[in-house]
Amino acid sequence: MLVEAGAFLDMDNAGNCLCMAVAKGDIEFLKRVLDNGVNPNSRNYDLRTPLHIAAAEGLYSIAKLILEAGGSVSSKDRWGNTPLDEARVGGSKKLIKILEDAISDKVA
Repeated sequence: MLVEAGAFLDMDNAGNCLCMAVAKGDIEFLKRVLDNGVNPNSRNYDLRTPLHIAAAEGLYSIAKLILEAGGSVSSKDRWGNTPLDEARVGGSKKLIKILEDAISDKVA
């Protein structure tokens, strides 16, 4: 209701909140907050983005949503890992491909 009236959705600790929502698979919450301007590249305490979590957990649909909202495939966490690194560890070919395609689109 407030957002419909023009209020801006700003969240303290957005990275922690978004990463937790990804880990829980709460795609509806993610859609709402991303549609209302929350930064998809917000980081948690380990400098991981929601895309890192989605990639690590093999959550293709959520990773796609985050990419469409502007999620960065080149973000590195505190250990120097990117979302693609996380996806490769998990082994989801479909997820690896969408991340590789996003990198190619960024370079092109």
